[in-house]
Amino acid sequence: QINERQPVTLFDALQGQVSGVMVMNDNGDPAGQGSIQIRGASTINSGNGPLYVIDGIMSDNANYINPNDIESIEVFKDASSAAIYGARGANGVILITTKKGKDGRPLINATYTHTIGQLAHKLRTTSADELRLYRKMRGDGNAGANVDSLNPYLNQDNDYQDLMFKTAHKQVFTVSASGGQKGLTFYTGATYTDDRSIVINSWIKRIQARANVEYQASKKLKIVNNLSVSYQTGND
Repeated sequence: QINERQPVTLFDALQGQVSGVMVMNDNGDPAGQGSIQIRGASTINSGNGPLYVIDGIMSDNANYINPNDIESIEVFKDASSAAIYGARGANGVILITTKKGKDGRPLINATYTHTIGQLAHKLRTTSADELRLYRKMRGDGNAGANVDSLNPYLNQDNDYQDLMFKTAHKQVFTVSASGGQKGLTFYTGATYTDDRSIVINSWIKRIQARANVEYQASKKLKIVNNLSVSYQTGND
C-alpha cells in the first residue's frame, strides 16, 4: 500500500490509512512534515505526539524515515502500548520495521517521479481603475479625480498572484539494492528529493539513505547493523 501511494514522508504514508489516528500536514512549504495524534490528547506526557519504535529503537521523531524503506507499520492505540513502553507510550506507539535483505540474487530497484503543480484557483484582484472608482464612491478628497499618478498604491495594476506563484516541479529519485547469501543479508536504499514549490524562492533538497546489514556469524551470534542518514537544505 505504501508503494502504491508513492509518499514522500511518513505522514503522507499514514494519512487516511489508520482508523483512530489523525494525521495533519502542519504547513504547505516543501519542508513541512506533519503531526500524528493517536486517541486524542494525553495529560501524562508533554505534547501529543506518539512514540516511534524504529527497528527496536525508541524515538520521538520519525521525520528522517524514508517511506520507501519501510517494510511494515503497526499502530498501538490501546492500553497495550502503555503496558509495554510505560509512560512514554501514553500517546500511542507507532512500530516501524524497515526492509531487510533476503537470500538470493541481488535485487535492484530504481524509480523516478516528476510532479508538476500549479495554483488551482486564483482570486480576482482589483484593477487601478476600480480602485480609483472605489475611492471616489467612498468620498475621498477631490472626489477621487486628482489621483497622484506616481502613487503605486493608488495606481497599481499588478496581479500579485502572478508575481508570487509559479509552476512547481518536484523530482524524486529512489534506488535500492538488497540480497544475501551464506548468512549475510543486506538492504541499502537512497532517495534524493528536489522540490521547488509554487511559491517563489520556496524549495528543499533532501537526501535520505539507509543500510541494513545482518550477519549470522554462528548459531548463537548474530550481528545486526541499521544505519540511517538524512540531510536537508532549503528555503521556507
